[in-house]
Amino acid sequence: MREHHAWPVSALLSVVGLNEALARMLAASVLSAALIIFALSHARFRRSWGQIAAGLIVGLLIAAGWYATGYLGADDFNPTPVTSLTFIAPIADGLQYVMLSTGSTLNFGIVTVFGVFAGSLVTALATGRFHLEGYQSPRHMLRSAGGAALMGAGGVMAFGCSIGQGLTGLSTLSLASVVAVAGILAGAAAGLRGALRVRPLAPA
Repeated sequence: MREHHAWPVSALLSVVGLNEALARMLAASVLSAALIIFALSHARFRRSWGQIAAGLIVGLLIAAGWYATGYLGADDFNPTPVTSLTFIAPIADGLQYVMLSTGSTLNFGIVTVFGVFAGSLVTALATGRFHLEGYQSPRHMLRSAGGAALMGAGGVMAFGCSIGQGLTGLSTLSLASVVAVAGILAGAAAGLRGALRVRPLAPA
């Protein structure tokens, strides 16, 4: 998620008289507790130590991204936006870099996208789970293309995806990220269990 100026949740608490540091700590604590309770309320997730470990690692990577771009990569002579994990804009930047590498430079987002592809490939090969997949039918292709278009448009309008807003954005206590996450959760609930439930495609 790129650096932005959305009003943080802690600023709302500061209005009632709390100092900035206390407001930030209170907002972070309440939000973290709510998310932990929500995640651990699912019995199967509580027994899945692999997913819990993966969640902790992703959280550490987001913090590492802020540290890398805001401290390790800081350059007074060439200032760059402080950023962390996100994929909407970096994927577009990555495609542009592949097509016009001589006219652009690598940045944190582009390297992250390439790293995810490389890491996924290495993991799939190392665990023996690598295999080619294709569309089962023309309907399957249209559904996938439609979902990709909706995801792309939604991610651009929300200035981030479930990673950029849902994880990286929430780490900044951005009010816009809270609204975006609420929309993501509501949409997922409607698509999985609600009246707008998307039925699985029958095997070809």
